[in-house]
Amino acid sequence: MRIIRDQLPALRQSLRLREATGKPALIAATLNNMGNTYYQQQNYVAAIESYQKAVATFNPADDKPAIAAALNNMGSAHYLQGNYGAAREAYQKSLTMTEQLQDRAGQSTSLMGIGLAYYAQGNYPLALEHLQKNLALSEALNDKNRLAETLHALGLAHARQQNYDLALTSYGRSLKLYEEMSNRPGAAVMLSLMGGIYYAQGNYDRALERYQQA
Repeated sequence: MRIIRDQLPALRQSLRLREATGKPALIAATLNNMGNTYYQQQNYVAAIESYQKAVATFNPADDKPAIAAALNNMGSAHYLQGNYGAAREAYQKSLTMTEQLQDRAGQSTSLMGIGLAYYAQGNYPLALEHLQKNLALSEALNDKNRLAETLHALGLAHARQQNYDLALTSYGRSLKLYEEMSNRPGAAVMLSLMGGIYYAQGNYDRALERYQQA
């Protein structure tokens, strides 16, 4: 955290120098880096302010990838503050741009963010809709970690709707991916969630088995 804090004075000095040059692209890039630093510090209010300034400074015609990335980061900062409507708005703006850019990884990040925001608001049908779209993208990208996280989120949404078989299928697929990546914490979470589903179904032997494996 000390290293992260130490970056801010240098970034502020860089911002002043770049503002003196009057080059918007450099100014916006510095503002975006400041946003990232504040985000890592969990100072989400300052991060959002920096991202907003960066988005306003970037050239919409030339800097779409950078704007889309900043909007996704802004969405994450809003989400972590519990501002789910603002998070969805930022993610949706980014999604529109990443679709134009045919940036599938950026689209996936936006769709995941929108899905999680809807989930947090208790709108499980819309959460599932966006997470299913992200699932297809994650499979196309062949990104195991992204795919495992998406299946995890899908399982949570299915469980909230008491679609326990679908939840178990999602958790099971996520578990397999985490095991392939030797991600023990991720696998443990899936096993615990599966245990919870079996318990809710009254299948206590299977629930105990999964809890013990976790």
